[in-house]
Amino acid sequence: MLSEDTLRFLAEQTGCEPQDQALWLEALTHASTADKRNYERLEFLGDRVLGLTIAEWLYERGDEPEGRLSQRLNALVSRVTCAEVARTIGLAPTCGWASRRATTAGRTATTSWAT
Repeated sequence: MLSEDTLRFLAEQTGCEPQDQALWLEALTHASTADKRNYERLEFLGDRVLGLTIAEWLYERGDEPEGRLSQRLNALVSRVTCAEVARTIGLAPTCGWASRRATTAGRTATTSWAT
């Protein structure tokens, strides 16, 4: 299952203890690991949860028109922004990466985090 360091990291970042370690392990496993599982469905769901969360956050913090809200939403959920946040919070050590990516995760181009 998850390492103690990963459990601690998740508790610090989310404010609660992970209940379903298998699901968290799946969510933190990058497709580059050559695991036969297809993580695209989980990625699809995560993208929607992130989008809804950010949309609600933007909606509650002002009265901007829809067009401006859409622009801000797109900027906040972009690959570049998500990669920057991942690096800032130190996500790399908790992720399952293929060996090539594991050695460069978090210190290479944004695309390493944004695939």
